[in-house]
Parts: sequence; structure tokens; C-alpha cells
Amino acid sequence: MNLPNNSNSNWVELLSGKKQVKLKFLGTKMLLSRLQVEYKKDNNSLEKLIEELKSFLTKNQNKKIVEEDINQMFS
Repeated sequence: MNLPNNSNSNWVELLSGKKQVKLKFLGTKMLLSRLQVEYKKDNNSLEKLIEELKSFLTKNQNKKIVEEDINQMFS
């Protein structure tokens, strides 16, 4: 599964909390929550936060539950 490029608006919506999704994998939930807190503290770090989330999703996308999370995030 290919993740959207960094300019896709879903990344900002997820990190800012504007887009609410029901995630199933605890690791995804915990990471996204932490990244949202970091984004609220410093929204200038957007690219770094997107890369961290994207890296996590890429490493774990072979897990069915993470694939479901990705579909929720970018549908």
C-alpha cells in the first residue's frame, strides 16, 4: 500500500486533530496522540512529524490492523 505524499492535506488534518479517526492498532493511536501534542506545541515541525508517522505506518503496513488504520486515515 502506498501512502500519500507529504503534501496531502490528510496529514495536516490528522496531526492537527481536525480529522478524527477510529484507529484499531494501539501503537498507531499512541504515536498519533504524541505527534498531535508535538504539533500543537510547534506546528513548524510539520514535515518531521509527517515523516515520523509515515515511517511508522510504512514499517507496520504489513499488519492487517495497521492497513485498516491507514484506510481510515486516508479515505
